Amino acid sequence: MKKKSKSGVDAVRNADGMMQNDKREKISLLYVRNMKNEEKKKRKYGRHEMQIADDTKQIADDTKRIADDTKQTKKR
Repeated sequence: MKKKSKSGVDAVRNADGMMQNDKREKISLLYVRNMKNEEKKKRKYGRHEMQIADDTKQIADDTKRIADDTKQTKKR
């Protein structure tokens, strides 16, 4: 059984793809390296903190509506 060899065109495409990926990785690493620490923290934790704040507000609203008897339960 012989292994199928890749054509020259596929090898060139693969080489070009690898070169593009390497270039993208280098650019992204430089971008991250040049970012300020505050920006890094915002990207890493900012979205999570906003979600916690939204959830906390939603819980507070629900609690208030339950106390006022304005929240309706789902009918099944």
